[in-house]
Amino acid sequence: MRSLTVVGASVAGWHLVHALLAHGYEGPVTVVDRQTHHPYDRPPLSKEFLLGRRGVEGMRFGDYPSESNVVWRLGVEATALSDGAVELSDGSILAHDDLVIATGLRRPDLNLLTSPPQGVHELRTLDDALKLRLGLVRARNVVVVGGGFIGCEVASACRHLSVPVTIVEADERLGERSLGVHAHLVEALHETHGTSVITGARVTEFVGDPVTAVRLADGRNLSADLVVVGIGSMPATKWLEGSSLELGNGVRCDTLARTNLPGVYAIGDVAEVESEWASGPRRFEHWTSAVDQAMTLADHLVGRPPRSPSPPYWWFDIYGHRIQVAGRLDLEDDVRVVDVGGGYLATHHVDGAPVGVAAVDSPREFARVRRTLTPPFPGPSGSWSAR
Repeated sequence: MRSLTVVGASVAGWHLVHALLAHGYEGPVTVVDRQTHHPYDRPPLSKEFLLGRRGVEGMRFGDYPSESNVVWRLGVEATALSDGAVELSDGSILAHDDLVIATGLRRPDLNLLTSPPQGVHELRTLDDALKLRLGLVRARNVVVVGGGFIGCEVASACRHLSVPVTIVEADERLGERSLGVHAHLVEALHETHGTSVITGARVTEFVGDPVTAVRLADGRNLSADLVVVGIGSMPATKWLEGSSLELGNGVRCDTLARTNLPGVYAIGDVAEVESEWASGPRRFEHWTSAVDQAMTLADHLVGRPPRSPSPPYWWFDIYGHRIQVAGRLDLEDDVRVVDVGGGYLATHHVDGAPVGVAAVDSPREFARVRRTLTPPFPGPSGSWSAR
């Protein structure tokens, strides 16, 4: 069996190895990750874990059998890719037959985060969540910079703990990039639960060390003894620069996760993949997309027939409400709001075909519509093997 190196013990990396073992893969597998924790689930970091409802052990994915062919290299980072080998931060070189890149995302290059004062937090890892959870116990005023779904969930956790919180968002509408015309639903939930929202505003400075305020571009100061910064992410591809791997907004790959280099694959948030759900290569930063890509690649590596790709799907939970989205909401389409009684459901159509759905507290109806979604860009996607 061919030797396999997986760089990134992410949700995509872990599910790939788990699926390979389930398929009977017997070749040597080495998993490399910069974190020292066993692979864990990340969505609960801003929900159950932050509120103390789940401990560290409860975050872990399952263990592999002790006799499995998987070797863990945790606490070490990939620094470069060469022909048939990965260079690691401890100076070692790891050779492979096949390589899977599942490094996920990294923080954006922001001056605000170059040397932040005490009391300024991010929420990307389990260690980040541990520090933030301790900080919230003593917090009196929280400012969340960035109104994405993680920022919204952190704000929801603050209100659950009766801590005053303000969200500062650079866009004119909160959640518009992910929810489009349905962004008003999130804004209404924040307003109902006492979360202050400032849109069209940019943070320029953290005041004090420990932090005492957040300064906006218009000169306003927002009192804060704890700040959570959630301003986007970038694909973790710096270590691949200078290699012959083709990079775009991530690692370019086809529908089977194949890159331009033989035996090199990419899955998860770092993968810019050809898809029937996009007009060109696109990264899908969703938990379910990462799992789907991992399962598809596992099938390919063991010679199983490829599965049909699922529509992009994501969800988040705020103030006891679940918001779900599947497919595409950002196309020139026809939006139809459906009466579901007590919840909210809207479908998006292109040329009469359903391509997207958004819902609040309507899981059964959402699941039904999700199964009917049609890819808006059907037809054979480009693949490296065909070039």
